[in-house]
Amino acid sequence: MENLSNTASSTNYEAWRKDLKQEIATAEDRFRRNKNLWNWWYYGGLLGGIGLPAMSALVLKVESFGTTAGRNDWAAILAALGAVSGSVMAAINFRKRWIVNRQARAEVQKLRIEVLNPNANLAEISESLKSIHAKYCNEVTTD
Repeated sequence: MENLSNTASSTNYEAWRKDLKQEIATAEDRFRRNKNLWNWWYYGGLLGGIGLPAMSALVLKVESFGTTAGRNDWAAILAALGAVSGSVMAAINFRKRWIVNRQARAEVQKLRIEVLNPNANLAEISESLKSIHAKYCNEVTTD
């Protein structure tokens, strides 16, 4: 009877390990996609805040861009977009969210490796995964 109990326990443990591996893979994929989005927003805003005003000055100085009135209009548009880009970056704090996502992804990658250990404490790994998600949600939604 004890062998049946151990076999059932072993089967449940392996099913739990399989489910936990899947949850970790799903979390890692989500953080990888989020990394791409946060990278786009963070670097796009950073480069927009720096590059657009510089382009504005260039448009004003290069006479081959058209008439003076047209150059002035384009320069004003580029300068305004640069200011908005920098303001949005500061207001929404993309840098913090970008860093938090990268840290969460690194922690999930550690769990992916840890769960492969045949002697791994799955309850501890599961709690760590919950903690990573809670910390990520808290950090991303607060300033």
